Amino acid sequence: MTAPQGILRVHQGEQTVTFQAEGVLRMPHSLPLRRFAEKAVVDGAAAVHVDLCRCTYMDSTFVGTLLCLFKEFTKARREFAVLSPSQECVQLFRQMGLDKVLPVVTREAPAGPWLDLTADAGEVDVCKRNVIQAHRSLADLDGAAGEPFRAVMRVLDREAKAEAERAR
Repeated sequence: MTAPQGILRVHQGEQTVTFQAEGVLRMPHSLPLRRFAEKAVVDGAAAVHVDLCRCTYMDSTFVGTLLCLFKEFTKARREFAVLSPSQECVQLFRQMGLDKVLPVVTREAPAGPWLDLTADAGEVDVCKRNVIQAHRSLADLDGAAGEPFRAVMRVLDREAKAEAERAR
């Protein structure tokens, strides 16, 4: 049985942009999330929220993208928070040690209108950079939580080095 397809929606309020993740969210959902959130900051949004109450699963790239955005927004002195995460998300955050990193707020998502964001895997180089940045953020987690991702980054760094040598 295949996992249900994930849906990513966005609601743009006056000062807050809210994303709503539903079902299974994977790498192709990460880039639209990141692009829209980063554009929101440039356009003056004070806050970005990601509603995870209907999310049943997130892969490491999606989770790492949340972590990247949290770091970027904190640096820009903007609010970034996860809204009402599902039990599956809470458990995943605990397992990864993110329950002590990502701010979680329990509140209702805003009423529509919502715009569906299309999952994107078409721009290979941009997607690849996002995957690497997401996993590097996870590798930066303290202690055992970051260790599996430090191992992933060692492999990705070796592959990037080999690719660069082949290109010469």
